[in-house]
Amino acid sequence: MSFCHLHTHTEYSLLDGSNKIKEYVKRVKELGMNSAAITDHGNMYGVVEFYKTAKANDINPVIGCEVYVAPNSRFDRETSHGDDRYYHLILLAENNTGYANLMKIVSIGFTEGYYYRPRVDFETLERYHEGLICLSACLAGEIPRYIVRGFYDEAKEIARKYQDCFGKDNFFLELQDHGIDDQKLVNQQLLRMSKELEIVCTNDVHYTYESDAEAHDVLLCIQTGKKVSDEDRMRYDGGQFFVKSEEQMRALFPYATEAIENTQKIADRCNVTLEFGNYKIPKYEVPEGYDSAEAFLTELCEKGFREKYIGCGEYSADELKKIHADMDYELGIIKTMGFIEYILIVWDYINWCRTHDCWVGPGRGSAAGSRVCYCTGITDIDPVKYNLLFERFLNPERVSMPDIDVDFEYAERYRAIEYVQQKYGHDSVTQIVTFGTMAARGVIKSVGKALDFPYAETDRLAKMVPQELNITIDKALQMNPEFKGIYDSDARVHEMIDMAKRLEGLPNHTSVHVVAEAPEDDPVEQEDHHAVAQLRYAVGKAQRDQPLVDAPVHPELHKVEGVVSAQEVAQIDDARQQLGQSRGHRRAPHAQIQHKDGDIVQYAVGQTAGDDRQNCQTGIAVGLDQHLHVIGDDEAQRERGQAPEIIDGILIRYALCAQQHGERLQKYENEDGDGQADARQQHDVLREQAIGLLALVLSQIDGDDGAGTDGEDDADGEQHIGERYRQIHRCHGVFAYALGDHQPVHDGVQAENHEGCHRSGYEMQKL
Repeated sequence: MSFCHLHTHTEYSLLDGSNKIKEYVKRVKELGMNSAAITDHGNMYGVVEFYKTAKANDINPVIGCEVYVAPNSRFDRETSHGDDRYYHLILLAENNTGYANLMKIVSIGFTEGYYYRPRVDFETLERYHEGLICLSACLAGEIPRYIVRGFYDEAKEIARKYQDCFGKDNFFLELQDHGIDDQKLVNQQLLRMSKELEIVCTNDVHYTYESDAEAHDVLLCIQTGKKVSDEDRMRYDGGQFFVKSEEQMRALFPYATEAIENTQKIADRCNVTLEFGNYKIPKYEVPEGYDSAEAFLTELCEKGFREKYIGCGEYSADELKKIHADMDYELGIIKTMGFIEYILIVWDYINWCRTHDCWVGPGRGSAAGSRVCYCTGITDIDPVKYNLLFERFLNPERVSMPDIDVDFEYAERYRAIEYVQQKYGHDSVTQIVTFGTMAARGVIKSVGKALDFPYAETDRLAKMVPQELNITIDKALQMNPEFKGIYDSDARVHEMIDMAKRLEGLPNHTSVHVVAEAPEDDPVEQEDHHAVAQLRYAVGKAQRDQPLVDAPVHPELHKVEGVVSAQEVAQIDDARQQLGQSRGHRRAPHAQIQHKDGDIVQYAVGQTAGDDRQNCQTGIAVGLDQHLHVIGDDEAQRERGQAPEIIDGILIRYALCAQQHGERLQKYENEDGDGQADARQQHDVLREQAIGLLALVLSQIDGDDGAGTDGEDDADGEQHIGERYRQIHRCHGVFAYALGDHQPVHDGVQAENHEGCHRSGYEMQKL
């Protein structure tokens, strides 16, 4: 074979790729290819699974990613670039150095450059280019975009820039043909450039088989919240985004034989080796007076043994002797398996939390069976008293990392994370991602919605799926005769269920391990818990670094400058944008600010400058006490799906937005002409920001309004939330919030007629 797919999106291009890794590798094997690549959008979520699956099938795994490149700096948050907010670029790891650099590039995109997408910039590429092969990407790449606009010379200069960055033999112009007119134009100009630059042919794979085109189209509708019948929606026309054979690719590019053969040459150059089972634990710096980590851990255990066993008076001398021997045995196993440093690290951050007013619970899980953990204070339960087994925690017959679960008070958790980062290095500390998938019930409802099935019908079909662990649609058809009967007799339902089966099991969102998560058979429209966690972290850090100013409630807009730094504002804003993009309607963990002064009241007023029909003010008054009891009794409100901490972090950002809005209004209120026009434009931008924040607040307050009974999606609830947003946008209501009201914000909505809002102000209440 002389062709290899180098531009491939798998199921981990979330809600954009339906190309399941196992099916993809199987198909590549069937087509006689010896190599295949993975280049998911902006992430490397599927790399390990793909690597293992490919190796198991004697396929050379080419590890890559389609990154998003910011036109200027990755820190630039300006929205004026429009479609040019970011460009696509394919990066392939040639060796382990390239793999390490690719991981750094992708990580920087998430941690530093996230704006709608995890973006990097040219400075990042220059710094970490070693060991990477670069392709110019699809029509969304920088070079194709300039060509489409008629700027050939500029496109050529950009190509040379990338060639200078990655090296002459490491940059390739990427030819694609999916029947799109713009691609024919781009290919002509890329061939013109190929006299000086290398070229390669790719197929922008998003699904495995040609027959999957329709199911993938439905997936795009699920991603964007559209229906198949909607004319103005995202779609991949032509049905050509599948895993093609070499013969099919040669038929597409009879004029570019060299470009076809270059794919195999590139694949042969890419040899990344991933190492598994070799745990790289950070080194623990022992205090002075100890010559090794083992000696320090032994001393901690001896001290704890004296306090917790000898000192308790519950055990005889013989029993104490046996307990001590068992503790020594555990220490030996821990040493043999190489986990002494791990135990000390866990002890270290637990001990730090306990001595720095950061609430932390005891270690739990299988670690409770360890006498070492008990004596060091990692756990609080005596394993001897309850006959707990150490072998469930560590077993020399099964070499795996120990797992000690530790709980932190979430408003202060960021402090523990910061401590660990500072002590062991930011590059040595990370949080673990988990993936929510489209399970049987959820995928039926999502597909039914995209195909414009009546909600009642999809709800009925989804409930025919038994509530069993690991249930699938195929199993449900076998177990439920009624479900099977409808499937066999109704052609519409048969087609919809078959479509759902093709999409079943695809990952649809990410979460941070461990967080409270909805059941896996919930609909796909779930909140991105990673974004929630980021929002919570950013707000909590900002609140601690620069607490709110103690000021009495006043009818005028408070100056909130200095509440958070510019960097923290950006972090909060980015997290909000991520959360907003998740399209979730279910209640998830919310941001919370904890403040020591329970009497502090913070409020913000947003003044909307609209046209003659829309002349009103939208205001919010918020109070912050130590736990932000904004809607009455905590437990009672939770039962109703209304979390008491819903608006804290979001409102800090809203306050800043409202302040800017008011300042610009005052500055230009007496001007006319250009000054007034400029003021109106700035007002509109700020108003949209405030509207978005308010809408997010309402979606959080509505909680389970977007979900029906038994954890199912409720179309009426979704419509309800959408109407709330429209009411804010049209200024058809006044939203006020007071601590003493025991009612959520949406109970204060007073809808007016469609001709405008007749309220000119709001009532501010002293909280």
